[in-house]
Amino acid sequence: MGRLDILVNNAGIGTPRMPVEQIPPADWDQTVALNLKSAFLCVRAAAPFMKNQKYGKIVNVSSFAGRSYGRLSGPHYGAAKAGLQGFTRHMAVELGPFGINTNAVAPSIVLTERVAKRWEGRTEEDRNQVLAGIPLKRLAHPEEIASVIAFLASDDASYVNGVCIDINGGSYMV
Repeated sequence: MGRLDILVNNAGIGTPRMPVEQIPPADWDQTVALNLKSAFLCVRAAAPFMKNQKYGKIVNVSSFAGRSYGRLSGPHYGAAKAGLQGFTRHMAVELGPFGINTNAVAPSIVLTERVAKRWEGRTEEDRNQVLAGIPLKRLAHPEEIASVIAFLASDDASYVNGVCIDINGGSYMV
């Protein structure tokens, strides 16, 4: 259709929690490539089209782990997602003058199909410990994240640029 109006960078996969000295460097590199470099490559490819048309919406999917720590994932995942937030802010400044809004969301644990299987495999005590850190006492549903992304990709968010919206059930309150 000759236009590229919206880019949502939603690639990512968590990593096992482990002490930093046990993380193989190849795992670190793979995690950063999947969670951060992929967004860089997509923005790099999309920016010329969006600049030319003087319009665009970029939404990067970061994580609670990038804002705080990974409840279920390792430090390499948190570091990559924190890097994505820095990249978002930089792109907001660089691309904003061209009519391109760049924002991020930072969800906590989301009950996708893959995560739901792993969640059910955890002990009840472990699940209760995680839920104790969430005032809403539940995990997020994918639709709850998608609705915030849809807002940021809409013209209703025309003056929102360079922010990261936390979608975590109030986890920062505890």
